[in-house]
Amino acid sequence: MKYLIDIAALGLLYVFCFVRRWKRAGRDVLFINTMMFVYLSFVLYFTLMPVVTSLPFILNHPYRFMNMTPFVDVLSGRGDFFRQVLLNVIMTVPFGFLYPMTRKPAAGFSRTVLLCLLMSLGIELLQPLLNGFRSSDITDIITNTMGGMIGYGLFIIFRPVTSSFLKREDNTGLKIIIHEEICCDYHTLNKYLSPRYASLVDKKYYKQIVTLVVFPVDQAAITSKHVEKALKKMKNKDLTILYFASCFTQEAISAIHEKNGAAFALTKFLWTEDEYNQIHGGVRYF
Repeated sequence: MKYLIDIAALGLLYVFCFVRRWKRAGRDVLFINTMMFVYLSFVLYFTLMPVVTSLPFILNHPYRFMNMTPFVDVLSGRGDFFRQVLLNVIMTVPFGFLYPMTRKPAAGFSRTVLLCLLMSLGIELLQPLLNGFRSSDITDIITNTMGGMIGYGLFIIFRPVTSSFLKREDNTGLKIIIHEEICCDYHTLNKYLSPRYASLVDKKYYKQIVTLVVFPVDQAAITSKHVEKALKKMKNKDLTILYFASCFTQEAISAIHEKNGAAFALTKFLWTEDEYNQIHGGVRYF
């Protein structure tokens, strides 16, 4: 029963705080962040739970300070030290592998390992607080950090595979979110789009099966090349395609209309791509 309260709290946190936000960012974001959330939930289950029912009693026992002698069990031959070290390493390998994929761009080695260390430190400091029978050990922090390093190494090895699976960015670094075969109505649009984008859609598209293409709001301008790259990512190009961005160039709008699509922009952009490139000092944005 004590564990069920914590599990229910995590479930409510996922449903009401995270899942809708991650869905809006794309299916790949929802998938990888959900994997990370499930992993962290298991870590809490095996290291700190029960938490909620332990909070009223945290002052009822003395706090046991951390053992600061590394690998003291190994050196003294106490207990099944090899199994403990191995499990501590294995526990954080998923963190090192999954965490970089939750960031854009992917988190680097130093940031990943530092956060793994901080997570381990937090667990070790909280264990004696929540349960007077538990103790903390510097060895656990060291081995957990080693697990994070191994996980990051696996992330680097399998990065070509994960990158092709996630498809989070095109080769310009521009993040394009695509939702295919969506029934267009008020509730669905607000589920997959930000309120600013959802309010732009003409009601004549309601009840149609469409594809939504969402470009980042902070992109200066969406060009015809960006539209072409979005089309290449789609499985079904026969549906009506609704494109959303801060603004489009004239060529981008023409390319969209040629494919019987529709462009919805937060601002009206009337320049051609040549004019836009000249104004930005010759820098090409496609």
